[in-house]
Amino acid sequence: MKLLNNIKKLFLPNHQAKELYQEIKDQKEKFHKLRKEYEESKHWNLEYSFLVKEATQSMNTLIWHKDKNHRYLLANPLHCQSFFQLDSTIDCLTYVKGKTDLELVKKCFHNYNIKNTFGDICLLSDEHTKQQKRKCHFIEAGIVDDEELLLYLIKIPQFDKDNHFVGSIGMGWNITEQSKRVLKSVNRWKFDGLVDILYNNDCSFCYSIVPDIHKCEIFNHLCCKV
Repeated sequence: MKLLNNIKKLFLPNHQAKELYQEIKDQKEKFHKLRKEYEESKHWNLEYSFLVKEATQSMNTLIWHKDKNHRYLLANPLHCQSFFQLDSTIDCLTYVKGKTDLELVKKCFHNYNIKNTFGDICLLSDEHTKQQKRKCHFIEAGIVDDEELLLYLIKIPQFDKDNHFVGSIGMGWNITEQSKRVLKSVNRWKFDGLVDILYNNDCSFCYSIVPDIHKCEIFNHLCCKV
């Protein structure tokens, strides 16, 4: 029926035919404009993704995005590889989506009888960030396959216009090689009451560092001065 009506319009009086042709022309121009905007958006998204990838890899930075239930929406390839020992491919990024750290640690480690104590700790710091409603800094320690690891994490909560928690963005660094210097500073902060102990058990702990501690001016990260 629609096709028949369009055909009929071709045989309408001259002024109506001109209106039809102008309408078709306008629609074509709108289509070309939308296509151009789409191509430009696609180009800049690729450029931005490349920039973030190169920057985070050069600084060995793990980055991720989680939803309101602390399930992954996205993680960079370095995070997949370093934290879950998965191949840094698109398949890995698809695999982590929709899962919590605890679920991923179980699937990638516990199911193969490999010890990893970070699953519960990560959920603790995620929930702490949600409750604090501000950017939080953490020092987390744990065991992965009999190896001690020390991580420095920054987690940023996200809220909608009605102030409902919708997720969080995080960044992290493996600072195991600097553990002697970092832990010396952390112990001093603990003595000064500048550390919230969320979890502490043998070689595993999760400390939230209160924001009063001086941060480096360039990247606004913690300064662990001896």
